[in-house]
Amino acid sequence: MEILLPIPRTHIKEGTTLHKKYQDFMVIMQDVSERKLPDEVISKINPLMEAINAISFENKLAEKQFLSSKQKVEKILVDDCGLVVKGYYQRSMALYGFSVYGLLLGVVIGSALHNMSYMVFGLLLGVAIGGYVGRAKDEKAKKEG
Repeated sequence: MEILLPIPRTHIKEGTTLHKKYQDFMVIMQDVSERKLPDEVISKINPLMEAINAISFENKLAEKQFLSSKQKVEKILVDDCGLVVKGYYQRSMALYGFSVYGLLLGVVIGSALHNMSYMVFGLLLGVAIGGYVGRAKDEKAKKEG
């Protein structure tokens, strides 16, 4: 069973965010199509690809439909195959660092200095720690293929 690819869209205005996201998605799906994926994964992805190929991209609702389907395809690739896009872990771990380490460090710094406005420094440190850990995980994932 072969995976469906997104059709080229020449009518999406170049230079827009949508155009860049669609082009990136086409590259990702081309790379994915060259890999041997289980039939179960392909059977999950193909209906989403049919929906993406049926979108007309004439209004904002169509853009939202594309982004939603794109996100679902990427989630399937991550969950079922362990394939991630470049920067996946860095984004997710930066958010994790912000919400877990950042709040903790912020409260500690703010309490130590008796001024909770210094909590921002803890949040920034949390994002930096999370981003660093995520970048290391991205590099490891790149080495593993």
